[in-house]
This record gives sequence, structure tokens and C-alpha cells, in this order.
Amino acid sequence: MTDQAYGELLVECVLAYPPLVKLFDALDQMGLKDYYVGAGCLPQLVWNHLSDKAPDQGIKDIDLVYFDPDNLGADQEANYLDSLQGLLDINLDIKNQARVHLWYPHKFGRAIKAFGSLEEAIDTWPTNCTALGLRRQDQDWLVYAPFGLECIFQMTLEANNRLIGPELYQKKRDKWSNLWPDLKWAPWSDQALIRSDQPFIKIRRPAMKTFGVRQDKTYKKREGVYGICKNDQGHHLVIALDHTHFLVGGGIEEGEDRLTALRREFLEEIGYDIHIHDYLGPFKEYHYSKKGDVDYEMIGHVYRISLGDQVTQETEDHHEMTWLRPDQVLGKMQLAYQEHVLMTY
Repeated sequence: MTDQAYGELLVECVLAYPPLVKLFDALDQMGLKDYYVGAGCLPQLVWNHLSDKAPDQGIKDIDLVYFDPDNLGADQEANYLDSLQGLLDINLDIKNQARVHLWYPHKFGRAIKAFGSLEEAIDTWPTNCTALGLRRQDQDWLVYAPFGLECIFQMTLEANNRLIGPELYQKKRDKWSNLWPDLKWAPWSDQALIRSDQPFIKIRRPAMKTFGVRQDKTYKKREGVYGICKNDQGHHLVIALDHTHFLVGGGIEEGEDRLTALRREFLEEIGYDIHIHDYLGPFKEYHYSKKGDVDYEMIGHVYRISLGDQVTQETEDHHEMTWLRPDQVLGKMQLAYQEHVLMTY
């Protein structure tokens, strides 16, 4: 997988965690531009997702950093904290990275030079996984990951020795290994980590495409999540049901995030674990279902996936896993947007 694909999955994990959604919404309203939400909470969200834990497992606070060299007093940090902390049920740590050099000697016993940018500050954060920042730009997202994102999703940590020593690295190892036993830790090294030559990753959220025409009637809303997958022959994975075909997937249950729902649906419908790659977008369709005589306003979130191992037997009756050649897709799918996705991607 590319860092672009990993970045899209990172954003999906963030959108499944309400405190961060609230924070980004508030930052949009404040108009703060030169900032990142970063450090431990972001990789920890990913590790919780990979480990099938609750999203907030082990997350003690959220770090928000900004850069304002023209205001080096602590009052501005306090004012931001007063404005934002009441919106969240988790502690918020806000730091102006332009003034770190002023308090760092007192706290850590050594002087450092002033940072020239937010990115220069993040480059010094303690590990390859926690040297990470994310901000929202309108509806798109910008990730700054100087050591890449693969290490986070592979749960592989290395020390970033630009500022820390082996004692702090070991302290993090002792603490986090209890919370995430699957983490893999490289031994301390005096070698500097190598920065990525492409540390900025822009995540564009696709606009919703609509199929069908809304009429003057009552619609039942249904939101679901679906995966598209090709085999080595380029055939598309679908479910055959009631003389028609659907993408594998289904409705998002109350309290579920989209990624969890997608994994559950694949287990229930075909018994397979999956690897989720990238988000293809939301699609809307106005659709009349003869079964139940219902008009639906359907929103389908579609991801590109690949199959892992078959880990169980499917639990939903009459769902037949099958593969369609590209020339078989047209006219075979029950939903127009799903046909469009298979024809397009």
C-alpha cells in the first residue's frame, strides 16, 4: 500500500472518533490555519482499529500544535484551551511550537534552537509513528508524516533520536506494550531516522455522485458500506441474491464506524477477512424496492479492498459469492451506482 492509501485509512479512523470530529469542526469555525492535530492520539486510533479495540482505548489526550512566532506568550495557548476544552470529553494539550525553545530547557534540562515551522518541530517528535500531524483544509485533509505512514499501520516503532534519549524511548515502550501488545519495537539506535522525500500527503474527499431523481414522496434513508475487489483475472466480486447482484456490504449499525461495518459485512456475507485500501467515495441513489414496497434514499460508501483469509462460514442465507467478468457487469447489478462503480474502477 502507498502512503496515500494509508492516509485515507487514517482519515477514516479519525472520522470514526467523535472527539476529533468535534475538534476539527471547532477549528474550522475558529479559522485557525497553521496547525496540526498530531502525536500519539493518531497512531493510537489506528492501532485500536487494527487490534479491534474501542477507538478511545489508551488515548489520554489530544495534542494540538500551531505556529505563531509573533505571539510567544503563554496566554494565547491558554485562550485556545479555554475555547476548545469544553467541547471535548478528553484532555486537550495545546502548544505554540514557535515558543518551545523558551520552556524546553526548564522541563528537559537542555537548550534547543527555535523551530522555524510546525513541520520542523514535528520532525523532532519521539518516534517514527508519533512524528505525525493532520489538519483539515475545507473538505480535504493534509497529512504531514516525515517518516511515512506504513510504520503506523505495520505497528512498527523506531526511536527518533533528534531530541530524546534511550530512557524516554524505553518508558514509552513499557507503557504502550501493555496497551497494544502487537507493537513491534526496534532497539534504540544512535542512527538518525531517514526522512521521507514526500512527507506531505493530501487526502481529497470525493464529492457525492447521485443516481436517480428525487420525487415528491417519502423516502426511507439507508446508509451502507461496500467493497469492490478484483481477482487475478480482473473479475469483480459480487453477491448473487434474488436473481440480481450486489456489491458485498450492507447497512452500518448504530455505534459502528464504516471500517468496522465493512469488515463485519464481509464476514457475515462471505466469511472472509479483508484488507481495506482506499475510499472511492459516497454515492447516493433514489431507488424503489418492490420487496417491501419502499422508496429508499440510499447512501453507499465504497472502498477498494482485497480478500484476506476465509476465517468463518457466511452467516447470511442465500448470499452466493460470485465473480463477474467486466463485460458481464452492465445490466446485472440491482443498483445503478454499484454498476457505475464496477464500470469505472
